[in-house]
Amino acid sequence: MPAAFKNARILIVDDNQSNLALMLYLLQAFGYEALAKKDGVAGWEAAQSEAFDLILTDIQMPGIDGYE
Repeated sequence: MPAAFKNARILIVDDNQSNLALMLYLLQAFGYEALAKKDGVAGWEAAQSEAFDLILTDIQMPGIDGYE
């Protein structure tokens, strides 16, 4: 991993628990600091209160979707 990305913080937002678990596992295995949220509202709140280098989000979720 390039040094510039070594401490990258990634937020994962998905309403599918299997997708969340897989993405969290893979990103952490590669050394990234990853945080998982199970819906758009929780993802929005996390993004407003913490700084992330990248946000990976599902597009189709109930409530607040990935586009919002």
